[in-house]
Amino acid sequence: MKPLLKILIYNIYSAVTRHLKVASSLTFAKNEEGQIMSIWSAGYVYDFFSHMTVKGAVTQLSEVNVLVEEKLSDAISVSLSGRVNYPQNEYKFGLGASLTL
Repeated sequence: MKPLLKILIYNIYSAVTRHLKVASSLTFAKNEEGQIMSIWSAGYVYDFFSHMTVKGAVTQLSEVNVLVEEKLSDAISVSLSGRVNYPQNEYKFGLGASLTL
């Protein structure tokens, strides 16, 4: 499958509170058949204290994404992620660790 040719991207970003940020995106793209299509998504980022972040997003394709990241120290963080696509019956989950030198 060839990548889409993005024609126009419109983003809205807002810091609702000191800890909560929200965003939405509308992209118009041309597919390989030359048809113009739109892709919509919305997401949020919430910072718990200074060591934990929760990120989430939903798209018009019924796809839901969530990422939880916790900093154990300045150099080490642990992540847990999940992605659900209901129409295609896909459920993906992951666990990760990061070391910053």
